Formats: sequence, C-alpha cells, structure tokens
Amino acid sequence: MGYRDEEGALRARVAYLESELDEAHAEIERLRGSSPDAFGEPNALLGGPTELGFEREIDRELDDETLEELVGILRHELGDVGRLDRLGGTLTWVTSRDPNQGGRRVEVTIERRRGRTRVAVRERLGQVAGGLFGGIVGGVGGGGLGGVIPAAIFGGVAPVLIPVLALGWVGGTWAAVRLGYRALTRRRAREHARIARRFDTEIGARAAVRARVEEDESVGEPVEVAAAAETKRGREA
Repeated sequence: MGYRDEEGALRARVAYLESELDEAHAEIERLRGSSPDAFGEPNALLGGPTELGFEREIDRELDDETLEELVGILRHELGDVGRLDRLGGTLTWVTSRDPNQGGRRVEVTIERRRGRTRVAVRERLGQVAGGLFGGIVGGVGGGGLGGVIPAAIFGGVAPVLIPVLALGWVGGTWAAVRLGYRALTRRRAREHARIARRFDTEIGARAAVRARVEEDESVGEPVEVAAAAETKRGREA
C-alpha cells in the first residue's frame, strides 16, 4: 500500500470515528434529557423535526472578539461564509446559500443586553421537507401510478386489488422518503450538537481567561500601591 493509500485510509478512519463520536454525544444528550435549550421535536408523519437548533443564556455580555470566534465556528462547521449584520447590541448571522440550490437556512441571533448574552441558533427544514415529500412522493409516488395501474390491469390483477396496489405504491414511496428525511435530520442534529459544544468550549475558555486576568489584577494592585508608597517615603526621607 502506497503513502497516498495509507493517508486516504487514515482520513476515512478518522471521519468514521468522528461520526461515531458525534452519534455517541447525541445519544448521551438524549438519554440525559438535558436539552431544555435545544428544540426540534420529531414529526411522526415525516420521521424528523422541521426545525433544529439550540439556545444559550450567558450571565455576562460577550466581547466582540468572542463573537467573532463564534461566527468563525459557524462558518467552519456549516461551510458557508454567511451574511453578518449588527444592530446595536444584537448580532445576526444567516447562511447565504440558497436552500433550493443545496444550501441551508440557518439563522443565528446573539443579543447582548443588561449584562447578559442570549445565543439562539435555528435551522428551519420545512422547505426541505416540502421538496422531498412533495417532489418525490408526488412525482414518483403519484406519477408512478400512471404506469403501475395499467401494468396491474394488463397483468391480470383483480380490479378490487388495484386500489390496494396503488396505496401500497404511494405508501412505499412515502416510507422510503421518510427514512431519508429521518437520516438527514439526524445528521444535521449532530452538527448542531457539535456547534453547541464548540460554543460552550469557546465561551468557557474566554471566561476562564477573563477570571485569571481579573484575579491577577486584583492581586497586583496592592503590590503596585505598596511599591509606590515605599518609593514616596524614600523620596521624602
């Protein structure tokens, strides 16, 4: 096996392990039931939620540098530069690629007010669900009846069974699309969970640095004051 083959195999293995880790994290969160800040209730008919995302409430106002880091995480994870807007203490970031052309509709709002910061990430999937179920089920399921029913008639199928056959065809198409939509929403839910973890890590790291700086400043101030006082006494002597 050559170097490139080994590298490709290693990359594939890493991607597989990362996928497994994401699934494990998602399952842990599900079992914990500790997701009051996440939303996206599954739709039994569609097989998955029509909205995904999460929210965070931070007990301080995040600085501009931290906000830039959070936007950088979004761009990296979603592969979209997006559109960034500011209005007062509120920052909004929206994906720029058209969902009709393979893009995603993710909206992020970061609001700083009265010493607190609220972060909300939302992805609406109604358009995706409509395209899949309306397009595929309507086109393949409904349109396919134009071939299935004549074939059944000429194939000698009893007339009483033709409605059952038609329902089975449409139902089978729906079930197949439902499985595909379920897999898509699960994959995107794992992505949202990964973004949430990266947000938490970044915000936590910034908080730790800020706490250390404040501690250093509080310790250093008396030392500086004492040194200044000592210098003053020496001059007076």
